Amino acid sequence: MGKIAFQFANLTGRTECALSDITHGTFKKKSVFSSAQQTLGVPFETLHLDGLDATLYSFKESSPCVVVIRGSECKIPLSREELALGDSDVDRFFDSLNAKLA
Repeated sequence: MGKIAFQFANLTGRTECALSDITHGTFKKKSVFSSAQQTLGVPFETLHLDGLDATLYSFKESSPCVVVIRGSECKIPLSREELALGDSDVDRFFDSLNAKLA
């Protein structure tokens, strides 16, 4: 129900999420995003705030963002502001992420 409520709010302009705009179209995950995600070469998940574990929940106030976990170290390579600059473009998102991971 949370995903449906968010999608409705997003469609009606009552909320926005730059990461959801990158990953999803109107009703489902963008196929181009899924394809690009598989070619990234590292495990990659998209999570909603209600599905975060204790470690990732500590980044709640920074969301939406990308969090990289390497061992016990966590960092944000793409912030809320950087995601918004991507204009919902999947290719731009993965280009930015790859540049930050290099």
